[in-house]
Amino acid sequence: AVGVAGSPSAEDAAFVMKLKPVQSANQFSNFSFVVNAAPAQNQGNSDGVITIDSVTGNAPYNIVVSINGNQHTSGSYSALPIVIEDVQASVNGYSIEVSNADGCNGSASAIVAGCYNFVADVTPQAVSATATCDGSATVNLSGSWGGPFNAESASMLINTQFNSTSYLLSNTLCIGTGYIVTVTDGYGCQDMDTFDVTLGCTAPPVPVLTQSNDTLFASTTGVSGGYDWYLNGGILATTAFPTNYLVITQNGSYTVIAGNGPCTSGLSDPLVVTTVSIDEVTSSAASLYPNPAKETLMIYCSSPIKSIEVYSALGARILFQSGNMNSLDVSALANGMYSVRILTTTGQQTVNTFIKK
Repeated sequence: AVGVAGSPSAEDAAFVMKLKPVQSANQFSNFSFVVNAAPAQNQGNSDGVITIDSVTGNAPYNIVVSINGNQHTSGSYSALPIVIEDVQASVNGYSIEVSNADGCNGSASAIVAGCYNFVADVTPQAVSATATCDGSATVNLSGSWGGPFNAESASMLINTQFNSTSYLLSNTLCIGTGYIVTVTDGYGCQDMDTFDVTLGCTAPPVPVLTQSNDTLFASTTGVSGGYDWYLNGGILATTAFPTNYLVITQNGSYTVIAGNGPCTSGLSDPLVVTTVSIDEVTSSAASLYPNPAKETLMIYCSSPIKSIEVYSALGARILFQSGNMNSLDVSALANGMYSVRILTTTGQQTVNTFIKK
């Protein structure tokens, strides 16, 4: 409230008035009263409230509330608090005249704000890496009649006051969903916003598939997470970056999705394979025995071996070893048919198959 010698205060949407003594023979020297203004919540409705309390001196208390020179309400009251309802929002402020049975009187003004346009919108910033809590949240306010503003959030562990309409609430947020913040302006208007903090990433471009003999290759631009391979629309295998190829053992329509952290590309255009068979991808440059194998697979190769990869019948790489070798431990493999890709130090690649029993 604004007394004859006071100034506005919006703290807690309360307007507290203490008047200097009025020069009157029957005036108490410490006459005072408190005015609280609750804002209107709905545009076009008179749902604001003015409350008058803590009037010093004896009842009855005579109240006159006016707006723009026109009387809104008046009355004589014997008990406190005095609640004036059906009050419209007004930037001009309501004039409030109060007197008591002792002849003391004074006046104040109170602004009843409108909350119907007040919006608190939080813009989150993703964290930079997994297990890093450097996400942030900035609140942007609109439609308020003024501050100071208070933001409270149990999920963010904050209760802070600020004066600007754009404010950084926190820059130490972890990945999470359902963060909630409630903002109250200087006139008691409130708005709440809910947001999530995610892992920041950039989706890679849609990969392009190419084929070389028995192997499909996916483009690597912008990829750091790996590839999901599909055959005829069903998931076939997943390869971790930088392995951007897949040994194929079946005909069909192949597609792939590239990943970059939690962000993924769109599905690639299909590459239809119609020429794959076990016989076609088998090379005589290397041989495997015994076949079927139970525990140890012996390898003969005409050139020194650089690396060996073992693929399931679905094309997923399940075993990799580097270096020159003449045997491979397959005891841990499930029974079934497998493909073995052998890369020699001279750059030759051969693919053979064996059965694990």
